Amino acid sequence: MSEAKKLLPYIKACDVYSGETAGLTEESARITEENWKDIHRWNLTKTAFYREIVPRFGQDRNPEMGAFTRKHAEYLFLEKKPVWCSERLTAQEMQEERENWQKGMHMGAAAKKLLVEDKLQEFLEAYHAQHQLLADAIKIRDKNIAKNLQTAEQYLRAEHPSLSAREPLRLTLHLGREHFPEEHMTGPKPKIIALAPSYTSPQDQRTHELDLRIFKACYNGTYDLEVKQDLLELAQALLPPGRDHLAGRLREFRSSLQSNSA
Repeated sequence: MSEAKKLLPYIKACDVYSGETAGLTEESARITEENWKDIHRWNLTKTAFYREIVPRFGQDRNPEMGAFTRKHAEYLFLEKKPVWCSERLTAQEMQEERENWQKGMHMGAAAKKLLVEDKLQEFLEAYHAQHQLLADAIKIRDKNIAKNLQTAEQYLRAEHPSLSAREPLRLTLHLGREHFPEEHMTGPKPKIIALAPSYTSPQDQRTHELDLRIFKACYNGTYDLEVKQDLLELAQALLPPGRDHLAGRLREFRSSLQSNSA
């Protein structure tokens, strides 16, 4: 619940709110927006909302994410905020995004197999390819979000007459940390506020930092010694207990890469 609560001040401060809406088309985005209009029009009591609406959210997610999604919906209901969907993928964009994502998942499984087989050079290439494919999938979504942000104000003023004369019109867009739509926008850029996740341990924090650094490098098409070192450190951090031999081999391989580049 604490992660969702971090968003509450930004939900309160905005005129329109947009959460992460992965994989929506123009049609499904409009349906989602209309559903929220209906929820606000019905003037439900809190009890009715919790009983009838909240169970619809987070049904297909893991328990932690499901709890976040339901709390998130609760805040939008209580604050009576209009909802805008930032992703409106075309059929081609959706196909390309899914293909990259599925290939990335497949490459990740192949990388794990190569690691167990002690084929570290092949593992490194496969592990990088996995991250590159996943970054390419996110970039397709980010470009779509950037395009939609360019016309969001006009669209929202037309969809919500009560906001037609609101100056300024304040939109809060919440995305995961591996999204950078602002890099694909022309004109004024949005104000970016990074909300730090709650880490369970210093190791967990280091793992997340490595993952984000690798992702950003792949997003920008960078594959240098630093990225390779980060990939190997991340792989070592994610090893299950009892894999001391592999951890040692990864450390040796990292050292050899450093020596060969000197």
